Amino acid sequence: MFKRRVGWAVLMAGLGMSAHARDTQVLMSLRTEAAQPGAQKLLKGSDFMLRVGGSIEASIPQDRLVVASSYARPQFRYPGYNQPTIRSDETTCREAFQNTLAELIAAARKKGAAGVTQVVSYYDNMLMANSDMVECHAGYGSAEVQLRGVLMSPGQGGGSDPARHSRAMPPASGFATIENVDAVPVREGGQARYRYYLSLPSPKAFAVYETGGWRFEAGEPDAMVRLLNACTREGKTCWLYAVDDRVVWQPRLEQRVSRPDQLMP
Repeated sequence: MFKRRVGWAVLMAGLGMSAHARDTQVLMSLRTEAAQPGAQKLLKGSDFMLRVGGSIEASIPQDRLVVASSYARPQFRYPGYNQPTIRSDETTCREAFQNTLAELIAAARKKGAAGVTQVVSYYDNMLMANSDMVECHAGYGSAEVQLRGVLMSPGQGGGSDPARHSRAMPPASGFATIENVDAVPVREGGQARYRYYLSLPSPKAFAVYETGGWRFEAGEPDAMVRLLNACTREGKTCWLYAVDDRVVWQPRLEQRVSRPDQLMP
């Protein structure tokens, strides 16, 4: 590792850049990064399950843990150009995350796991206080990410279908089409977040607060339950608006889903 950084520091000096060490922390949303096409490609055509962020078990046996680390180079050479282009820390860190995720999935598969859950940032063997964020450290020569996950045994997590919810989805209400962002009863800015929700992987759910706010979960079989429980913990009322590609919002208040016990098993 040290030799690699020194080598790239020499290259940076040759490009007229400072060769002094740099360690810039870049924080990224785990779920946003896991939803990127490069990350989703790692799971395409397989039944391997991946769940990132969320609640972390307090005590996990060592034989259930899997750890991976990898990096990406900021230098990128476009065809026809002699000098390499130096990419931003954010772009390099995104590639480093995808490389690390690939290593994590490969390590889990090697152990015979059906998937990995509770995937969190684990830089320098340290968990972050916010388990929904991932920490990347960028320098002149490389950007590095470390991840930790919990192995899932075959049959764990509600079957082999990675897009299956742990509870039955409420029926479609016919209130609006899933693509109709203008129909979502949220305040200013909410339509843009709903449009982003539509781009996220299933299982997912979108809820609307009585105040016009919003909240969503994605890439998690317990998305509906987690969403409604979060509203309860806040002491606020929210209702499911959409689950996956289905609008479940009901115009009549008494028909809306606001509690996990309203969901069928």
